[in-house]
Amino acid sequence: MKTVERFEHARRAGVPLVAINTPDPRDTMEMLSAINEKTPVVCWDCIAGLRPVNDTGREAMASVDVEQAEGNPIGFLEIAAQLPEGTVTCFLQADAWINEPPVLQGVWNLRDPYKRSCRTLVLLARQIRLPIFLQGDVVVMDEDLPDREQLEEVARSMDQVATKASSKRPETGDDTIRKVVDSTVGLSSFLAEQAVAMSLCKDGFNFEMLAENRRAMIEQTRGLSIDRGGEDFKSIGGLGQAKRFGRACFEGPHPPALVVRVEEIEKVMAGSQGDTSGASQDALQVVLNSMEDNCWDGIVAFGCPGAGKSLFSKALANTFGTLSLSLDLNATKGSLVGESEKYVREAMSVIKAIGENKVFFVATANRLNTIPGELLRRFRGGIWMFDFPGEDERERIWPIHLKQYKISSHEHHKLDDRMYAGSDIRNCCERAWKLGCSLEYASQFIAPVGKTARKVIQDAQKLADGNFLDASRPGLYKVPKAGGKGRSVEV
Repeated sequence: MKTVERFEHARRAGVPLVAINTPDPRDTMEMLSAINEKTPVVCWDCIAGLRPVNDTGREAMASVDVEQAEGNPIGFLEIAAQLPEGTVTCFLQADAWINEPPVLQGVWNLRDPYKRSCRTLVLLARQIRLPIFLQGDVVVMDEDLPDREQLEEVARSMDQVATKASSKRPETGDDTIRKVVDSTVGLSSFLAEQAVAMSLCKDGFNFEMLAENRRAMIEQTRGLSIDRGGEDFKSIGGLGQAKRFGRACFEGPHPPALVVRVEEIEKVMAGSQGDTSGASQDALQVVLNSMEDNCWDGIVAFGCPGAGKSLFSKALANTFGTLSLSLDLNATKGSLVGESEKYVREAMSVIKAIGENKVFFVATANRLNTIPGELLRRFRGGIWMFDFPGEDERERIWPIHLKQYKISSHEHHKLDDRMYAGSDIRNCCERAWKLGCSLEYASQFIAPVGKTARKVIQDAQKLADGNFLDASRPGLYKVPKAGGKGRSVEV
């Protein structure tokens, strides 16, 4: 049920106190005033004071001393008690004031008189965390970011304005409008309008600028960033079974619309076990609920350092032309009360707006001991073991990086690469290119993962043996036999 419908039900039931989490308070106020033009709607903020949202709201304000409410939330709440029957009163940026004791008491004091007179106080905020004192008295609603239909209205409206301004501008087809919508999903209506307006040109739309505008705006959301780089499955030597699974997911009847990468999730979740502030536990619960409620899919890419876990996530999105976001839950933590809760919910809201119920998570992990079991179960695609590459996989990895750095395709045969992970092969080629030297010389400056992370690799292989899916071969993972050609080295 949409927010407008829920609010209508609340009004009919005489609900006096409502909190709405909204990405665009102005849009929300206009929505409230459009429900019934006879309903007085007014709003207050700390700069402009009390002001009308519609004509009937102006009439409602005529009977009160507006100056008493200027810059003063306490005075505003006293004035709000005097507004006429049926008034909808919007309290802007309520999250900044709601924990102040006089404001908290003032809001609560309106509950019963507003109930008796069919008035409604609406607390508007990006994300509001209600104090315990109010949690049993306020109905909370979430206004989602605009859906594709709403964004299409924005795109067509801006396109019509540009067409009227220039008679030489070509007619915009439906395919172009859909592409514009694809490039604005995840933005509020206001930001989408600004992004589209900036991208308008005499020949249509500048999609490169539109994509950059969207990237900059999305990355204003704490904890979210858009992955750069053009890696695809051709950039991966090995991991054949993981690539087959990814291809089946994206070429099937219900392909994901968004890939979300969570790096080293075990470090993120470690805080949930000892965080006395409750922020980490809240973030965990928000992620759990979001994945379950929206049927989001995903895998845990577990295993050895440098085995291609992060590379697989980026390549998965790029191979199938899907947007890839990086989610850093630690970055959603704020220093002020309620900030962490607000930021993690904003991040989930953006993810939902972009991917709807077609989001695919790839969480990388080198250890699993700190990851709660209930979170692991949310990754319906299972836990996959990304093992140290065997000889056959290394032979496929070398040519990719030799070609990238324009190095002779035979040089690597001189090296003993049995301790090299995929990242070591890349680093060796990059070092040779930067130093203008041979691979053999560059290898002197490489500390192979097979040596530096020997214990981590052994522990990962032991844990995965017979338990997790194998990213390289069909079926469950089996520890390679010592000296075997299949996968690896005697670690």
